[in-house]
Amino acid sequence: MLRGEIRPDRGHGEMYIENISIANDRDVARSHLGVCPQNDALDQMTVVEHLRFYAGVRGVKNANQNVQALVRAVGLAPFAGRMGNKLSGGNKRKLSLAIALIGKRYFSRGLNMY
Repeated sequence: MLRGEIRPDRGHGEMYIENISIANDRDVARSHLGVCPQNDALDQMTVVEHLRFYAGVRGVKNANQNVQALVRAVGLAPFAGRMGNKLSGGNKRKLSLAIALIGKRYFSRGLNMY
């Protein structure tokens, strides 16, 4: 329902993301949603390559700055060049979090979560 794929079966049926109606402007509303993979990031890509890929999917304009800020913010800087499938379980969770946050405004300015 939040992505606008199906309508609610009860209530008014109107939902908003960042004050944007899903029913009236689904593409713009979706651009404010993050993606958090259900499974571990096990593709044959490094931490940075994963984040650059998702930045491209989300249409992030300042992708390199955003990726570097997220790598630092979630504590993956020492593992930035490591393959996603070689990360520990905890670092895989960090990568999933970074993927979900890619393109968010507070990281486009290079702010740190800690």
